[in-house]
Amino acid sequence: MQGQGLQPDKFAFSALMEACVVNRQPQTALAVYDDMLQQKVEADTVSLTLRLRALCAVESPPSQASLQQALEQLGQMATSAGPQLPNVISYNAVLEGCVQAGAAEEALAVLRMLLSGRTAPNRATHSLVARFGREGRRPVKRRPGAPRGPRLARLVAPRGTVRAYLLSVLELFEEKGRRPNGEVYLALLRVCEPRTEEAERAIASRGSFDLRRADAADAERLEAALMHVTPPSEAAAADGSDAPAAGGSAVPQAETDRQRNGQPWLG
Repeated sequence: MQGQGLQPDKFAFSALMEACVVNRQPQTALAVYDDMLQQKVEADTVSLTLRLRALCAVESPPSQASLQQALEQLGQMATSAGPQLPNVISYNAVLEGCVQAGAAEEALAVLRMLLSGRTAPNRATHSLVARFGREGRRPVKRRPGAPRGPRLARLVAPRGTVRAYLLSVLELFEEKGRRPNGEVYLALLRVCEPRTEEAERAIASRGSFDLRRADAADAERLEAALMHVTPPSEAAAADGSDAPAAGGSAVPQAETDRQRNGQPWLG
């Protein structure tokens, strides 16, 4: 373009950056961004978000230095005005880098920035939260003859670390008056040990999550497994009675009442 006397605009630079990021050339994308600024073309949300994606893709997983650089830029965007304000894609780009790196504190910092502004988290945000500590999206192979249930992924971080992270996420959402979705609730259940105080706390927090009907069915099975009880739907099928509503808990009502009164689980 410049050879023909044409000055590339922000759209041309963003398109070139996007091509570099998609083709796994993050360093080239960063160089294109620097060239754009040198040519006095002002950065906007699109080009800045592409730079965030490039920063988090320079190394796999991202280094602490790359994440810190991305967090600093995201913070600058969040306090800017007009054409440089971050959107949910901007936040998700950095959050994904934090998830890949297993950086819990940094991930929580991203979520706090997101929830403190006017941008609403989307389904991809919740999926990234739920993926923390898990090995990509590769499900564990089911043993022949094993019952079909929620697909699980191997943990690459200690259960306690992932559980503490997810509980911190829940506290942050509650503080900001938001509700994480059912995918996050299922992730929390999966890192709890059966018949423990943590499991009871996780199940008691169910009302703080926005569960879809499909999530509720998986949640019922996981809750039952944690408490070593028969899922209500299976019990209803066995005796011919009606199953509870999709939003109901797998914990028997009598035991739920005991927990509310501070009495121990009797199983």
